[in-house]
Amino acid sequence: MGVSLSVVLANHNHARFLPDSLGAICGQSLPPREVIVIDDASTDGSVAVIEDFARRFPFVKALRNDTNKGALCSFNRGIAQASGDFVLCPAADDQVLPGLFEKTARLLSRYPEAGLCSTLCRMISEKGDDLGPLHLPVISKTPCFVPPSRFLDLSRRYGNWMMSQTAFYNRKALQEWGGGFDPELGSTADGFLLYVLAARHGACFIPERLGSWRKLDTSFALRTADDLDSCLTLADRLDRKLRGTGLFPEDFLERSLRSTLMAVLYEINRRRPHRFDEMSLLVERLRNKTWTDRAFLTSLGLIKAAGRWASRGYLFLHHPPRERLRIAAEKIKNLLA
Repeated sequence: MGVSLSVVLANHNHARFLPDSLGAICGQSLPPREVIVIDDASTDGSVAVIEDFARRFPFVKALRNDTNKGALCSFNRGIAQASGDFVLCPAADDQVLPGLFEKTARLLSRYPEAGLCSTLCRMISEKGDDLGPLHLPVISKTPCFVPPSRFLDLSRRYGNWMMSQTAFYNRKALQEWGGGFDPELGSTADGFLLYVLAARHGACFIPERLGSWRKLDTSFALRTADDLDSCLTLADRLDRKLRGTGLFPEDFLERSLRSTLMAVLYEINRRRPHRFDEMSLLVERLRNKTWTDRAFLTSLGLIKAAGRWASRGYLFLHHPPRERLRIAAEKIKNLLA
């Protein structure tokens, strides 16, 4: 279709998920040029599963780290060996859905200069049960290319619409940013790449749910949310890295920091709903606090028992107006179903 696609999958002790994740990749209507699987010194039966796929599918290449190096280093090792024009870097517990590769290649063939292409996504449980859609803004009703000149404007209107689970990165564009993910950025490294590639080269978007994110509290991103100090450190690092690119105005940087901190606040509210001190620390870090920020802090200080409900309302008000209407409509639809 004009562009070639590579997949780099990093795995550590996810043998139970590999048949589904690799099976979905290898079963796409448009096969990738290559699937490079990096096993990060697993101690379960992962290697046997990966080698079985490598025997059955000639485009699957199995590599193994002698010691556990972490997901980002594993991804970077695979990206360095990839040869496709665009590369997808899914977690071993996530799952692509039918049509992702074919529809992505079709759109990128029209816009090969794009820094990336992403789609909408669903959430699944550890057992693979459908948990519903992951709420992302829909910036277009049809597949489209957002040029760099429009990226900031659409970000102001909608917020972030890009999802790393289905993002095919322009491999040559990655070379400008060190060839892959910055280990110092931890779980925010994919966000950094999404922002800079879209701002520098533009981004393609497909308004279909073509991937599934398996939401596990033990996942790389959600484990980080258990340590507030680490979260704040990563938020500061991401902010400094984005500022250092010279690509983003101050209002974008403020929204980026807010989005990062809100994601952490969501997880604290979900798993530790009575840790009002942690919630307060997160909101205190925001620049240019809005009236909702100040009201939320006041509610935490005066009525701690109401903090959980106040945080839900606060998170809802954090979304752009268009997104609030969409979420409210979906909630009403679910109640009436």
